[in-house]
Amino acid sequence: MKAYSSMSIQYSRGCPFRCEFCDIWISYGNTPRLKSANNIILELDSLYDLGWRGPVFIVDDNFIGNKKRVKGELLPALTDWQKMHRYIFRFFTEASINLADDEELMEQMKNAGFNEVFIGIETPSLESLKETGKLQNLKSDLQESVLKIQSHGMEVMAGFIVGFDSDGEDIFDRQISFVQNAGIPKAMVGLLIALPNTSLFSRLKREGRIICESIGNNTHGMSTNFVTKMDVVKLKEGYKKVLDNIYDSNLKNYFARCNILLDNLGNTAFFQRQVRFPEIRIFIESLFRQIFTRYGFQYIKFLTRNLIKHSNIFAETIRFGIVGHHFHVITREMLKMDRIYLSLEASYCKFREQIKKYQETVKVNSRETIIKATLLLNQSRQNFEELKKKAGKIDADFRNEIIIKFNEVSKRTEDLFKEFERSCPAISLEVRRNPIS
Repeated sequence: MKAYSSMSIQYSRGCPFRCEFCDIWISYGNTPRLKSANNIILELDSLYDLGWRGPVFIVDDNFIGNKKRVKGELLPALTDWQKMHRYIFRFFTEASINLADDEELMEQMKNAGFNEVFIGIETPSLESLKETGKLQNLKSDLQESVLKIQSHGMEVMAGFIVGFDSDGEDIFDRQISFVQNAGIPKAMVGLLIALPNTSLFSRLKREGRIICESIGNNTHGMSTNFVTKMDVVKLKEGYKKVLDNIYDSNLKNYFARCNILLDNLGNTAFFQRQVRFPEIRIFIESLFRQIFTRYGFQYIKFLTRNLIKHSNIFAETIRFGIVGHHFHVITREMLKMDRIYLSLEASYCKFREQIKKYQETVKVNSRETIIKATLLLNQSRQNFEELKKKAGKIDADFRNEIIIKFNEVSKRTEDLFKEFERSCPAISLEVRRNPIS
């Protein structure tokens, strides 16, 4: 259990909404199915008896799919259990934006020990929300709703998507502005993916726009699996712009969002929880590691500001600082990987074009051509080796992916040269007679 940052339990399955890109309501139904409150309490007892003392993720796709039973049965039972155990667990879950419409529900969740909730905002574009059937997000001002949930003591984590058919080229700046102004530190932004068994996949398949099936990873990749209305290069560059801004190299924007959230939480902030020795040790380690990073100055400013302004929840300030490091590493490594991808592809394309030219001129001067072609291959190999060294500096969690890409492009390059040799038997004979280093 020490290998995990949180434990997971599930209360319900299904969702009353019908978002086009989502497979939950298709797989699990539009009518949520729920466990009894007593069953959940028994599961919490089990975690407690096993020695768990950290966060518990209630993994429902929409925790408030059945508000009546959540408010009338589950939350009162959770609150009683938490009081009995001195609020030993911190709950977080996923819900829809209509949570902000119910004051009683938000207050009950806070009192039960919920301090985070993930919400699918998706986009500030009303046209794109209509397109994807996210009608529940059209019924209120999204930014005001986020701020309202925060004011009830819960951090809003949020999902965002770019690549809808209705998205204009201004969507990237609009996404950045929304995330920043709403004070959402943990914003998951991804390219739209058409999952199998979704209405989106069916529509795009009818339109002949599906390129391949997807496993659903839309936050650690730079491509989608269908033909987009927006130019694919513009979409990719815009997506990188969003990532590069919300998790900027010195984390200034990230810490600014944390400040907005902490200010908005105010005295309604996260329920009181114990700070134990492991948390103190982690804080000391983070100080030594994070002060000497590229964002170290912003980190110290963030800690100092909130030690003075929000000393009652300073433990959460430390947590945000550590989480910021996580997002900084992920974003910087993703952007670095993409630059290596582009360099690999550029090197391959250059080699391919040159080989094509040599194939056209080989009959005129075979010896000169093979010399040029071999030198070109050697130069490409040298370029790949330099890129491989850069790939070796990628964080270990990402390195395997870039090495696979490197090997794939290297093989394509070698295959081109072998094809060139096969198409020119005289050249292959010349190489064997007079090897070229």
